[in-house]
Amino acid sequence: VILASNSIICPNHFTPRRGCRNHEHVNVSWCFVCSEGGSLLCCESCPAAFHRECLSIDMPEGSWYCNDCKAGKKPHYKEVFWVKVGRYRWWPAEICHPRTIPINIQKMKHVIGEFPVLFFGSNDYLWTHQARVFPYMEGDVSSKDKIAKGVDGIYKKALQEAAVRFEELKAQKELRQLQEDKKNDKKPPPYKHIKINRSVGKVQIFTADLSEIPRCNCKPTDENPCGLDSECINRMLLYECHPAVCVAGERCQNQCFTKRQYPEVEIVRTLARGWGLQA
Repeated sequence: VILASNSIICPNHFTPRRGCRNHEHVNVSWCFVCSEGGSLLCCESCPAAFHRECLSIDMPEGSWYCNDCKAGKKPHYKEVFWVKVGRYRWWPAEICHPRTIPINIQKMKHVIGEFPVLFFGSNDYLWTHQARVFPYMEGDVSSKDKIAKGVDGIYKKALQEAAVRFEELKAQKELRQLQEDKKNDKKPPPYKHIKINRSVGKVQIFTADLSEIPRCNCKPTDENPCGLDSECINRMLLYECHPAVCVAGERCQNQCFTKRQYPEVEIVRTLARGWGLQA
């Protein structure tokens, strides 16, 4: 199932097959912060591992997940990752869109949650999943070069190709962002007034009975009835008072939306988030 040209089915839907070694979860043997080994906290969702001291946290009980996994960060097509296969070392590869890979690779046995990767250096393909990949970062080659002394030429070639491809994809992303910024640089379209709300299909618009609308205990004689410093129960519950129900009447200060008493705002252009309003 293809969702979009840049989206992958959520890896949370992946179910490992019993007896398949490439479906087993694997974690790195070093800390992602200090790059040293030792006693590590291992993420249950991806290969990340950390020293408890490097994160300045207490020893967690039960399952533990890294911040990226907690934030829902997932792999995407056209991104460079480090991939673990069998007993081979961590190898740089690019996540590919299934429609861009050879037919024989498309027909290889795989399950929902797996995605194809192209290994640098060897140009081999493999279907893998989130528990066996972690993102390639800028500067990874220099640190891996120390480990790579004396290794075969294919691995060194893979490191060089990964570094070049990473910069290419980074430049493409920056160009897309620049084009998007130019596209959105114009003023937003003028506001179009919505004259009426119409229900579609079986949706019904309910009109509340006045007897069911909550009524506060504010009085028109109060200094600031239903105001910020009052004890208006509706304001506390983030409701507006109804003009036909509120005892404070015209002095009610909790009907700004109904009376269209809006704060002064200005239109601002946000970074990578389009247009917005700022008070």
